Amino acid sequence: MEEKLMASLYKTLIIDCVKDYKDEFDNSLIKDCSNENWKEMVRLYKKLSDSDKEVFFNIIKTVINDAIASFLGGIDGSLTLIDFQDELKLTANGKELEDLQDTWYMYVEDVLGKKSNEP
Repeated sequence: MEEKLMASLYKTLIIDCVKDYKDEFDNSLIKDCSNENWKEMVRLYKKLSDSDKEVFFNIIKTVINDAIASFLGGIDGSLTLIDFQDELKLTANGKELEDLQDTWYMYVEDVLGKKSNEP
């Protein structure tokens, strides 16, 4: 069950979200941005070379990956949450899911290892 959850999280939060960000950055016009932070991010993005844009999205992937790992660590107890001492558990179909952070790291390592072997 944990592996299925990790695959879903990876596809949803890394693959799909980064694709959505890429679409937004590629298609946003600065003049149409109403949010000042977004306007500045789009302005920066439009100045980047194609190779720098790839690095930009790798940074986003890394931040999302770290956020997921930290969140899962907070749930499984491998990360101490600030100002929160209660025990958390995540269940699926009545079964407690365990070692979430470690399972996430192993899943991502496996996915990245497979990608590096692609032609």
